[in-house]
Amino acid sequence: MDATLQERRTPTPRRQRLLPAVVAGCIGALVLAALVLAGVVPALAGARPVAVQTGEQQAGLAAGSLAVVRPGTPRAGDVVAVTERPGEQPGLRRVVAVLGEKLLLSRDDGNAVLTETDLVDGVYLYAVPWAGALWTSLATPAGMLFVAAGLLLLVAAHHLRSAQRRSRDGASVVG
Repeated sequence: MDATLQERRTPTPRRQRLLPAVVAGCIGALVLAALVLAGVVPALAGARPVAVQTGEQQAGLAAGSLAVVRPGTPRAGDVVAVTERPGEQPGLRRVVAVLGEKLLLSRDDGNAVLTETDLVDGVYLYAVPWAGALWTSLATPAGMLFVAAGLLLLVAAHHLRSAQRRSRDGASVVG
């Protein structure tokens, strides 16, 4: 009975090959879920993602996060996405006070210097840690090339495994 129990506990070669595939699949699913949570869900809700470029201390967000902002009326204490100059990526700032149509904002580095603006892109909803770095890198030509190469490698690996499986199954039937 002990030998039978020992045989059941000994991992088979197939199980040993399956574990890396399961781990890779789980990691891929987590990355995909983060990107869907950060990009697709906001688009459906009328919001948009904003990559956090530097540590936004006043907003409490780490560099590399992906913040999601939606259109809305900011109030004092809110975190908002602000484009300081047209064509630039928006940054996140905390609203210190609302002065009619303009907002008094704290700086992203936590300094006491305040700026006044009316160029608000949206009010902060939530953030996905680490997704900002991935999001911004995918928007570059090199990032797109990396994704395409990764997809091609996955397809090639799948075809290779299928061919190996077919040849192994064919050999066991003949032999």
